[in-house]
Amino acid sequence: MDVIRTAIGLMSGTSMDGIDVALIRTDGRGFIERGPFMGVPYDADFRGQLKRALELSRPLSERSQRPAELRDIELELTLRHAIAVTAFVERFGLSADAVDILGFHGQTVLHRPDEGLTIQIGDGQELAKRTGISVVYDMRANDMVHGGQGAPLVPAYHAALAGKFQQAGQAVCFVNIGGISNLTFIGTDGRISAFDSGPGNTLIDQWVEMQTGKTYDPGGEIVGAARSWPAWRNAICKARSSAAMFAVRWTAAILRRFGRRRRVLKTAPGRWRMSPPPRSSNPPVSCPRPQRSISSVAAGG
Repeated sequence: MDVIRTAIGLMSGTSMDGIDVALIRTDGRGFIERGPFMGVPYDADFRGQLKRALELSRPLSERSQRPAELRDIELELTLRHAIAVTAFVERFGLSADAVDILGFHGQTVLHRPDEGLTIQIGDGQELAKRTGISVVYDMRANDMVHGGQGAPLVPAYHAALAGKFQQAGQAVCFVNIGGISNLTFIGTDGRISAFDSGPGNTLIDQWVEMQTGKTYDPGGEIVGAARSWPAWRNAICKARSSAAMFAVRWTAAILRRFGRRRRVLKTAPGRWRMSPPPRSSNPPVSCPRPQRSISSVAAGG
């Protein structure tokens, strides 16, 4: 068996609502033992800074570029991650010496895979210095160097989870719904194929924040009181609409622009409505499978 190492993963995703911290023990291949996890929410002011970082990054053309204001935000992000690691270690009675590695994703502020450009702010060297733990970071850029598009990264983890299916000679597909949704297919021969499949929680979170000031729908309170509109569902699932949707290369930047352009109506405080769907006598239809190629994941090294 390969060496088993203890790792803490740190994730600040598209929703920009906080830091997810999780511990696992793994050989990096097929053995996984999941440990404790916790979330550290961002305050509204810092979420505003991260949104500002998106604007500052738009004109950048090199991964290493850091205008002064963006560098300040990057340092603040790194310090918050260091504090999160310290709090996690103390909360669960661990010691820094017991952790072999930190996986530090940072915050994506620009992602243009067709141009071979992706930028995640977060200073891995600074985080290592402040925590005393070795850090792996800038993983998306390394994936691009090896022929990938920098996203998704989670298929490597899915492959480790799929061990029992592989042993039984079965193929498996994972659906991961974060800010952006992605799919991982692992064939009976162990070959991994994966791609970003479209919107995840990003648009929902944006809508909830515009309407309520909350960063998400806690406990599904809003959706639990909603009703289904078959006409809207059918319209979305029609072949022409679906083909167009699946043809789009969904990225966080596209979704943010989409969210800003949608007209959302607000009624009295605490009550929401959207423009009613067009009346239709068409029967429900099944959503067709996407007719697009699936790009293979390249090892990031």
